[in-house]
Amino acid sequence: WVRLALELLEPEDREIVRLRDYDQLSFGAIAAQLGLTEDAARMRHKRAMPKLARTLESLRTGRVGDLL
Repeated sequence: WVRLALELLEPEDREIVRLRDYDQLSFGAIAAQLGLTEDAARMRHKRAMPKLARTLESLRTGRVGDLL
């Protein structure tokens, strides 16, 4: 479910989640890699996580049409 939910996110959201939660990079390292400030990287991650949670919930409850 999580892999599919990640694939359904916008590319920018997917990338920030991957870098932070899968690659376990610091926000400083993410910021340097993406050309952002550390605060901007932190905020993007903070915004991406609820999107991931909503997408995952839609998948788990069979509301796939909400995602298309």
